[in-house]
Amino acid sequence: MLFILEKVQNVVKCVSDAGVYACARCGSHGHENDACCDGGVVVDVSKLRSLSVDESKKIVEFGSGHSHGQLYHRLSTTSGLVVAGGTESYVGTAGLFLGCGRGLLSSIYGLACDNVRAVEYVDAKGELRIASAEEKQDMYWLARGGGGAFPGIVTSFTVQAYDEPKEVVVTKCRWSGTERKEWEVIEAWSRVQGKFTKRRRKMFSSVKIIMNEMTMLEVYCFGCDEKEREYYEKEVRELMVSVGEDGGARRTGELLDGTKCTQSRQSWLEYHESSDLLKKGGMTANTKNMRKKFSTYTGSVVLDTWEVNKSTMERMIEWVMEEVEEGMRSYVTFFFYPLGGEAVEAVAPDATAFPWRSCKTVLHYKLLWRQTKKDEKEEQARMMNVKLSEMVDSFKTKQKFYNYIGEHVEGEREREEWYRSYFGYNLERVQRVREENDPAGVFGNPSRLPPRLTKNS
Repeated sequence: MLFILEKVQNVVKCVSDAGVYACARCGSHGHENDACCDGGVVVDVSKLRSLSVDESKKIVEFGSGHSHGQLYHRLSTTSGLVVAGGTESYVGTAGLFLGCGRGLLSSIYGLACDNVRAVEYVDAKGELRIASAEEKQDMYWLARGGGGAFPGIVTSFTVQAYDEPKEVVVTKCRWSGTERKEWEVIEAWSRVQGKFTKRRRKMFSSVKIIMNEMTMLEVYCFGCDEKEREYYEKEVRELMVSVGEDGGARRTGELLDGTKCTQSRQSWLEYHESSDLLKKGGMTANTKNMRKKFSTYTGSVVLDTWEVNKSTMERMIEWVMEEVEEGMRSYVTFFFYPLGGEAVEAVAPDATAFPWRSCKTVLHYKLLWRQTKKDEKEEQARMMNVKLSEMVDSFKTKQKFYNYIGEHVEGEREREEWYRSYFGYNLERVQRVREENDPAGVFGNPSRLPPRLTKNS
């Protein structure tokens, strides 16, 4: 571990002396090749996998090289604890915890960055530093929600952990063919989020629309006791009725009467392992092959209401069905999920770099297409991405998620507008902290970072 840390420090010193820039990489999950570093040096931290647990205080210190799969499994099997991280096993922890980080437990414990107590990092001079509430407070602030704007390479995180849920109840409902019910499901889902995101409910739910194929609704209950499960079952039945289905339920694993739903009950670890989370973490061979064969574009917007504008959403679906060639339609997926609710709103907007605490819904789209040697579909997918981004921006909101800055965002003015939509009134502080701690611009691709402060700022 010490040897690897020294290598990271030496690389940063060399990069600084050479006048080029460095980008950190953990899980290689950066959208639109953000995990790469064109013209710079990639510093791969995936070997930094130290782990220590203070079980009495439920404080975990983990190396920034962990994938979520690795971290969840190690915590579960050694201490029975869990952190409020992301949902996908192969996604690196570092990018998610730095970039605010939403996951299945956000409505209970807040965003991933809200649970960070300290970060160890290599600064622009190659020195190892600690940022916390007691020291380097500005860097600690930026490490919680600043994403790739953080001017350093994080080598470990110290975070608050929690008891692992003893059971995960999952209801999955699918509508396919000519009965996909896209709008009915979105509308019914949005009406219940105010209840589902209350901490005491221990719930999470989301909607996924795979164009031309299916609409999927998922509702979770984490570590719920008998009374909480009764509430959960009642709400799921009522939700199905509001979609236009009969809401009666049978026992675990069977079809819910009159619906297109199934239900399962598993331990926290069983749930994740069934979702492609390996005991040793990281990606399966199938996941690796998929990521090599497919390319993606993605974008998102954060809405300040649970209500999704019907006309705008219907216009997006209609455009995909009428203007996108049939073979490409199923490459378009829309996701709807809550930003967090009570637990996220409990943190002041200026307490971390991520300000949009009162926002409700995340609308996220993804374009996924199979690569070919000539990749004839790439230009078509790029144009689809630009159009979808424009349509997403037509929602009456200016809030964004850091993860999804698009490749179509070009020029300093457009970059400043985009980063303003993510950092809001925190942007000037982000810029100031970056310039004070990395005046030479050692960290991050300049074309993907907030523009520097002007003399009048």
